[in-house]
Parts: sequence; C-alpha cells; structure tokens
Amino acid sequence: AAATAFFASPIGERALSLELAARRALQDEAVEAVAERAYADLAEENPERQALIDDFVAVNDLVESNVMGALNANLAFMRGLAGSGDETFAMPEADMLAQVWAAEPEVRAEMVAWVYPFLTLAYQPLSDAELSGYIAFSETPAGQRVNAAMFQAYDALFDQISHDLGHAFGLAMQGDDI
Repeated sequence: AAATAFFASPIGERALSLELAARRALQDEAVEAVAERAYADLAEENPERQALIDDFVAVNDLVESNVMGALNANLAFMRGLAGSGDETFAMPEADMLAQVWAAEPEVRAEMVAWVYPFLTLAYQPLSDAELSGYIAFSETPAGQRVNAAMFQAYDALFDQISHDLGHAFGLAMQGDDI
C-alpha cells in the first residue's frame, strides 16, 4: 500500500516517467555523452545534487544489484551455450564461474559509468526536495521491498533471456559449413 501510494503520487509518477524517458534518450550516444558530462560536472557545479544522486544509488544498492544481475546473466548465457550440445562450449561450472567472475571489474566499471549519468539525466527536472522525498521513500521498508522485487523480476527475465541466447548461439554455431 505504501509503495502504491508513493508511485501514484505526483512525485512518484513523475520520477517513473522521467526514468523511462531517460532510458529512451540514452539510446542516443550524443545524449549519453551529455549525461556523462553532466554527472562529472556535478562535483564542481552542484555538490549537493551530486550527493543526492550518490545517496539514491547507495540507498537502492544500484551498483551492486546491477553488477550481480549482469554477472548472473553472463553465467546464464554460458550455461545455455554449454547446454547447446556443441562440445566446443562444454566446460565445468567452476570454469564458467571463474570466467564470469574475472569480468567483474569491467562489469562494475560499466555499471558505475552508466548508473550515475542515467540518474543525473533522469532526475534533472526534479527539485532537490523531490529527489530527497524519493530517497526517503526508498529508505522505507516498502521502498526496499519494491527495489528488491524489481531486481528479482529483472534478474529472472534477463537470466532466462541470456540462457536462451547462449543456447541459440551454440546451436547456430553447429550449423553446416558451406
């Protein structure tokens, strides 16, 4: 009920709309570059705003949750690939885990490079008070449950898609040579 009330409120609806618009906008590389620069400039131009973005990331565990999701999706892809029947891709689970874990620093860097500019772009129209209100909601048990449920849903979806892609790729690689 608390989550429904927040996201049905003007600030909740606006924040969700801004997040969706920012995701669409970031498909353009020029917009992505502007968002990256905007976050980088916050430290000097508006450190209070940068602190709010940093707080939002921390409260919602956005870096860790996204890194975990990406690594799990990568593992699912490798499992799908290994399960395709092509012996070229067969490997023990421990080797898959080692390969996935070896990519963790790069995945983490990519998540950090994406999440902060994304939020800077998405929440730019929000006032500091509105963003503080969103952070305050995110700190509540309801906010934490919504965030956890969202990541569980995304992870389940992306793990399945990644597995299926890995499996399909493995099958495609078994095609006949011309």
